[in-house]
Amino acid sequence: MKEEASVLIVDDELGPRESLRMILKPIFNIHTVENGEEALRFIRQEPVNLVTLDLRMPGIPGIEVLKEIKGYNPDIEVIVLTGYGSLNTAVEALRYGALDYLNKPFNIPQVEEAVKKGIKRHKINILSRILTQTLNISNEEIQGVIKMGHTQLEDQLLYAEKLTILGQLTPKIAHEINNHLQIIYGMAQQGLMKTKGEYVFNKYFEGIFTEAEKIDHIAQELMKYGKLPECKEDKINVQKILDNSLNLLRDFGETKRFQVHRFYREALPLIRGDKSLLEQVFINIIINASHAVEKTTNKKLIVETDLSSDGQSVEVTISDTGCGIKEENLEKIFAPFFTTKETEKGKGLGLSIVKTFVEKHQGRIEVKSKLDKGTSFKVILPIDLDNSNYSATKTLRH
Repeated sequence: MKEEASVLIVDDELGPRESLRMILKPIFNIHTVENGEEALRFIRQEPVNLVTLDLRMPGIPGIEVLKEIKGYNPDIEVIVLTGYGSLNTAVEALRYGALDYLNKPFNIPQVEEAVKKGIKRHKINILSRILTQTLNISNEEIQGVIKMGHTQLEDQLLYAEKLTILGQLTPKIAHEINNHLQIIYGMAQQGLMKTKGEYVFNKYFEGIFTEAEKIDHIAQELMKYGKLPECKEDKINVQKILDNSLNLLRDFGETKRFQVHRFYREALPLIRGDKSLLEQVFINIIINASHAVEKTTNKKLIVETDLSSDGQSVEVTISDTGCGIKEENLEKIFAPFFTTKETEKGKGLGLSIVKTFVEKHQGRIEVKSKLDKGTSFKVILPIDLDNSNYSATKTLRH
């Protein structure tokens, strides 16, 4: 049975336009136009619930059409389709309000699912607005009730941010691996030249094995970080995770640009959570700090652990002496796709992921910053109540 929902297909190519029309015609009321100008004219004359929008068309660029549609009526959902997509275009489209992003050639189930989801979201948009206006309920409260789980696209973007970080580290990784390999080759050559039947193998091959273990460690850590996260809850020593994160970034050369100071509380109680997710929290914050101190002279990273005043939570504070964050941006930094970095250094997803992962652990994250002075992130995580016997004293490690 056909729904009353109205879908507008915008594509300058006849083939994709007709394919979409045939796929969706049995379910929805379908309209088609060939370019952005016709699309904008149509939505001002006829009610539209959802638009499928090609990004590459003559005339008005697809991104501009998207911005015009959302500016005219933010309730209209937009699904972007393109055969020339990239992570950058996906992030840009989502930043301007697109619901989803599909690559051509598309498959029928994927398109049907995306459009059905978009129609449902359109109904939610209308309901939210009505409730907000008539019942005096804030939009945030409504969205908290009807918030949907992560879509496949959102999961892919989380993974894409990890790949972005790996992309930043790859040259450093290659440099570090090459350094160790040169030592291995040098020792092997020395061994061949100097042994000549003498029993001096141990000295040289011991060095070879040591350097090979370093290469293996880097490779193993890289492989672990490149995998999609699996949530595995366990009892966790937060300070060990911090050390692992710092050691990993040291091996990659990421922490070499500043001095690292650690102030750890002894006998800190364990928490319950996922080691892999928390490592990503700390790695993201530390890499942000590394970028923040690039153009400063006083380059320090200070990592502290403590117990909350009520004794119910572990507090991890990571501070840098970098460029700081403008006051007007402090409330925006955890929003998806918000970034002040250059394009090659991130897609504005890192701190959004950090906040999501912290909240998965029933925790919260706070930030303080002063421009040209530095930034401090405090991650607050509830302790494992089954592990309440401890004595806490402060210890300093450099």
